[in-house]
Amino acid sequence: MAAVTRFLSLLVVVCTALVIGCSSGNHLIGTWVNESGKFDQTLREDGTLTVHYESQRSQVTVNGTYTYSGNQLTTTAKTIDVTGGPDPVGTKALITRQQVKPSTATLEWQDNDHFSIGGSPDTGGIALHRKK
Repeated sequence: MAAVTRFLSLLVVVCTALVIGCSSGNHLIGTWVNESGKFDQTLREDGTLTVHYESQRSQVTVNGTYTYSGNQLTTTAKTIDVTGGPDPVGTKALITRQQVKPSTATLEWQDNDHFSIGGSPDTGGIALHRKK
């Protein structure tokens, strides 16, 4: 009986650790949009991301990778695609120069479905909510 009790206690500890570990990392997984709908990002479990936004009347798609630790999100662009607008080639060159290095931003969570990145919206940050 003592062996069974010990096994069950160990099982509870392992399951709790798995739940805590998975839930803390996985709450960022999903698609996040801003209120205007001109920015969205999808963060996948495998560490890849896709970002869509509008810049200078062009549609921009960035594919890359991310890491998340504490409240710090670090993204690295791998490919950038720009369509439309008056100068898609120039816009792509400008965006590529800005996004070739890893970029780290602080996330401020309001709840599991809302956070701001780069500060609060009042200070120039972007408020995002989970797309349902």
